[in-house]
Amino acid sequence: MPKISVIMPIYNTKPEYLRKAISSILNQTFTDFEFLILNDSPKNLQLDKEVENFHDERIKYTKSEQNLGIAEAHNRLLKMATGKYIAIMDHDDISLPTRLEKQYLYMESHEEVGICGTAYKRFGKPSKIKTVRHPQEHKMIQASLLFHCPIHHPTAMIRRNILTRFNITYDKRFISLNDRKLYLDISRHAELHNLPNILYKYRMHPLMTSCIRRQEIMNEQLQYRESLLKKYGIQLTPEEHEILNNYVFNGRCRINFSDLLNRINHILECLVKENKRHPFADEKSLKTVCACYLIKRCKNAALKGFISSKNILNKTTLPVHCPWWLTVFNRLKA
Repeated sequence: MPKISVIMPIYNTKPEYLRKAISSILNQTFTDFEFLILNDSPKNLQLDKEVENFHDERIKYTKSEQNLGIAEAHNRLLKMATGKYIAIMDHDDISLPTRLEKQYLYMESHEEVGICGTAYKRFGKPSKIKTVRHPQEHKMIQASLLFHCPIHHPTAMIRRNILTRFNITYDKRFISLNDRKLYLDISRHAELHNLPNILYKYRMHPLMTSCIRRQEIMNEQLQYRESLLKKYGIQLTPEEHEILNNYVFNGRCRINFSDLLNRINHILECLVKENKRHPFADEKSLKTVCACYLIKRCKNAALKGFISSKNILNKTTLPVHCPWWLTVFNRLKA
């Protein structure tokens, strides 16, 4: 039995991307793993040739008879896995050489942790190059699940016995929320964690699922957030729901008038109050996450609408930490 099962569905992958993805796993400093690859584009014979060019006994290659989709392809690989841990890998990305080693050592010394992700670096599109670090500790990650996905899925290493013991799988209803739903299910039985180390390179390109199915994904996320609010017992008015979805959660929004910032602050404070009535997250962590989102929207108002957020930041009950440039801007606008 290998220590780690690396699972990677592939679907009409560019050959050069696939070669680099496979090589990045085979060149890991940690070597005790099986590499399970599923071709979910069965008519693409070129991918067969690309995988077969790698002569490594750790590779176990299979094809689906018909396209399964993202969630079911991952579920098929989960059933095949025999390792103590399951490491996720995307077919067009790159795992840095010490990724598996560092995650394995952390999981071995922290039995309470069910999932361990890592920091990562975007590459491929010059305008999107960025280093991303999500919260490291369980309470902050759990509080962030309402807002976004706080563990980058292809960096995740999962304790397999948590999945088998509680019959946890990827939800086939979703395109982009399979990982987030999986984390939520696992968080009921184990802790979540992110390593601060940059151990993964995430390729940005026009054929990404998030690009070609953007509208479907946005609708899906809206419905999922609504279900979470209902599940957590969070009661908001229809107008508050609209502001929450279009301005609090939407990072591409444009805030052009100051009253909108007041409403955003009010809704974030409401989430904290609702958490006291029906606890769904650690109170301090949720306050911190809400404060971060308020600052993000204050930055948006300054840059997009040339609007001061001084009054909002002075009266909010959230523990905000205002960046220096926003403080200077607010003073100039006073």
